[in-house]
Amino acid sequence: MGAQLRIYRRRIRSVKATKKITKAMELISASRIVKAQQRVNASTPYANELTRAVTAVASFASVDHPLTSFEPNPKRAAVLLITADRGMAGAYSSSAIKEGDQLIAALRQRGLDAKVYIVGRKGLSYYKFRDRAIAKSWTGISDNPTYASAREIGQELIKAFIADSATDPDGVAELHVVYTEFRSMVTQEAMAKRMLPLEVVESSGPAGLLPMYEFRNCRWRRCACLCDGRKRVRDGNRYPNRNRARSASYRTSRGR
Repeated sequence: MGAQLRIYRRRIRSVKATKKITKAMELISASRIVKAQQRVNASTPYANELTRAVTAVASFASVDHPLTSFEPNPKRAAVLLITADRGMAGAYSSSAIKEGDQLIAALRQRGLDAKVYIVGRKGLSYYKFRDRAIAKSWTGISDNPTYASAREIGQELIKAFIADSATDPDGVAELHVVYTEFRSMVTQEAMAKRMLPLEVVESSGPAGLLPMYEFRNCRWRRCACLCDGRKRVRDGNRYPNRNRARSASYRTSRGR
């Protein structure tokens, strides 16, 4: 009887210790979810306005652009799968992975090979465990995503998209992004969207004055859109003439 009591007491202590651990994890998660929700709410207006601006440029541009062009005989499509680096996030990663598998199956039915790019350790471990091909992966950025990380991923994908998928083994004709969209504390929905080529939608509203946009070559040496304008800028100073004019004006104003 005494031995049985000791077993019960040991189990009670174990349950109490587990309760303390889970309570601490709950408090940490509650503080993190509030911060994450604030960041989502703060970035949503910017993301919506950026989407509207890109849609307007794609719809009313005066010339064709590589990012709006469709390949006549596409061979491959890129799929960017965004997952978490850690667990204890419910169905955040599993829903995105499931949506990605469905998208890849749909692309294969269209005769397209899928090149998978992965963000997050959860998606990476899922593909490695099943010995699936991965074009490239990024980890360790989901907790604190930065513009530099997004730029690196974007440049890699745009470089693959600009290449001809019919002749270049690294080229893709389409770019799809699979992610989990936050709607509320209880609802997060896995989404799959085609980002490139940009879809040009005809306006159904009343006729009126329409903006006219023109794509121009970028003068930056390392251009985010990888346009040919980067070849025309010398190494070093990005705007040498402008800076020389400023220096001359400064010397004149100082009486030198």
